[in-house]
Amino acid sequence: FILYDRDDRLVLCNTRFRGMFPGLADLLVAGTPFPEFIRAAVRRGAIDLGGRSEAEWIADRLRRHEAPGGPFEQRYADGRWVRISERRTHDGGAVAVYTDITELKRRQEELLTVQVRLTHLLTSSPVVLYSFEAKEQHAPTFISENVRDLLGYEPSEYFEEPNFWLERVHPDDLPRALSRFPRLLETGRHAHEYRFRCKDGAYRWIRDELRLSRDESGDPLEGVGSWSDITERKQAEIALREQTAIVELLQAIAVAANEAVAVDEAMRFCLDRVCAHTGWPIGHVYALAEDGTDELVPTSVWHLDDPERFATFRAVTETMHFASGVGLPGRVLASGRPTWIIDVTKDPNFPRATGATDIGIKASFGFPVLIGHEVVAVLEFFASEALEPDEPLLDVMAHIGTQLGRVVERKRAEIALRRAKEEAEEASQAKSRFLASMSHELRTPLNAVIGITEMLREDALDLGQDDFMEPLDRIHRAGNHLLHLINEILDLSKIEAGRLELHLEEVDVAALIQ
Repeated sequence: FILYDRDDRLVLCNTRFRGMFPGLADLLVAGTPFPEFIRAAVRRGAIDLGGRSEAEWIADRLRRHEAPGGPFEQRYADGRWVRISERRTHDGGAVAVYTDITELKRRQEELLTVQVRLTHLLTSSPVVLYSFEAKEQHAPTFISENVRDLLGYEPSEYFEEPNFWLERVHPDDLPRALSRFPRLLETGRHAHEYRFRCKDGAYRWIRDELRLSRDESGDPLEGVGSWSDITERKQAEIALREQTAIVELLQAIAVAANEAVAVDEAMRFCLDRVCAHTGWPIGHVYALAEDGTDELVPTSVWHLDDPERFATFRAVTETMHFASGVGLPGRVLASGRPTWIIDVTKDPNFPRATGATDIGIKASFGFPVLIGHEVVAVLEFFASEALEPDEPLLDVMAHIGTQLGRVVERKRAEIALRRAKEEAEEASQAKSRFLASMSHELRTPLNAVIGITEMLREDALDLGQDDFMEPLDRIHRAGNHLLHLINEILDLSKIEAGRLELHLEEVDVAALIQ
């Protein structure tokens, strides 16, 4: 899968996507525009244009990307077929799933050939052909020898066991298969898919195609069917559904992370969606302590399918702090990577093992919320049975942790900005207080100095004391200069406050310029 932002720049893609385009590895980096990637794919000969011109193909591909209209298939120059499913995200970006269906296309073509020649090829067919009477007990009348290859049974077992088919259809699929069987009598043909138990005890997916023949009077005579093994196709469909579900999970959490007003809101949304995706009943958030101890402390952010059943485990969890390396949260804190525990009740480094045993908790995994390389929180999840690590799931959780880290980083930036704003406002107020006091504390005594100096100059002039005139003039000029500077500073504060008074007068422009 691959994810683009609202400006159609690449955000991330997984390793399977990179493996599809080995010749375009230099463009599979964050920030590469989608149109640039597509044009490079054409220029480097990676695309089978199907007889169209480069410009025509590129225009059509960009149109599909801008307004996705459902999955479509694309053939590549090396012969591979890929099904592309694109959709626009709520924030204007785009997410796409590329599925290699080369094998599926090949098998579909083979199956079509078999169906066309079904009446001519019996025992040599890659599907098992069988028939039965279309009345009373539906007694078997024929089965092809290749039942040994497909299901492992001898043909004689089909004839000798009256309930051969009934006893081998998966119990979960049997009611649906039986309810649809009357369609054969109604329409003369029927096809359905179900799991069938092979001789070795393993179940495989079978496509069962039936046709009904009638006698001359029109009464049902015989049912003719074919069993074909579609296990690989079903597995591919399941894998595609899982991939689609993962992409939708990533998309939903990315949107929630962008829109979340509070960090706890984004965390709780993530817990709910991950638990819904995995089917795990418990999710919880540990956050890095703000007291400088570098410990993880419990939060009140939980997902509990059964709050009453898990009340004791919650109470124990909310009393425990974890240092680096201790318990599941501590191990995630120490490594900075997702961690999986197959069975917490048997793990020597899981301090809550007793509480987990009491309520039947087994498997657990946790992943970090990261800002760069800093772990700021750990999300932990618990299941009711022991499970082997799911590496693809852990890879997805790592991406989710990065998304949540951006929420925390954004909130930190908002707090820092608010503090800076408060400090700036406080500084502005201090400046205003200083300017307000300047008028009285500086200008008032300065006026006194200038006034007394003028009086002394007049006395010295009257008494003919010329020796005192020069220093008194110097004091008078310096005082006036300083008063002028103070007045200009006060005028500047008025300008900033929007309270400067303008005095309009006529001016001799020529004299001013001169």
